[in-house]
Amino acid sequence: MVKEIDYQTKIRKAIEAEGGFCRKWASTWVTGVPDLVAVLPEIGPFFPEVKLHKFNGNKPFHRQIGTTPLQRKVLHDINNAGGIACVFVVLRFSRDDWCIVAMDATDQHISSMDIGQMPTIKWQREKTLSIVSLMQQVIERRKIIK
Repeated sequence: MVKEIDYQTKIRKAIEAEGGFCRKWASTWVTGVPDLVAVLPEIGPFFPEVKLHKFNGNKPFHRQIGTTPLQRKVLHDINNAGGIACVFVVLRFSRDDWCIVAMDATDQHISSMDIGQMPTIKWQREKTLSIVSLMQQVIERRKIIK
C-alpha cells in the first residue's frame, strides 16, 4: 500500500537530484508545520505540505484537499512573512500514473479542471520530476494573482 510518506520521499529525492536540499519537517512541539523543508538554488527556500489522493481512472473529480485549519494558517503565515509555502497535491491514478498539482495554501478543493490551470508536473516512469519547474510555475502564478 502506497502512503503519503512514499511520495514525500520521491519529492525529496527529486529536489536533491536537482542540487537542492530537502528534509522531512517533524515537530513534536508544534503542530501544523509543512511536511518538508526544501531549498533549491534557483528558487530559494520553500515549504511544501504533501497530500495524497487516489483515484480510479482518469474520470472527472472534485475533492477536498484535506489540510487542517491550523495547517492552512501556518502555510499562510509563511507566505505572509515572505516565504514560499504551498500544498503539493499528489494525484495518484495508478501505480505509474500520477502528477503533482501545487496549490496555494488557501485552496481547499481540487477538481480535474485544476490540472493544466494550476502549476502541475506529471510523473513518468524512469523520468526525474522537475521540482524547479514546478516551483517556477508557482512563483509565476503568484505574480499574476498579485
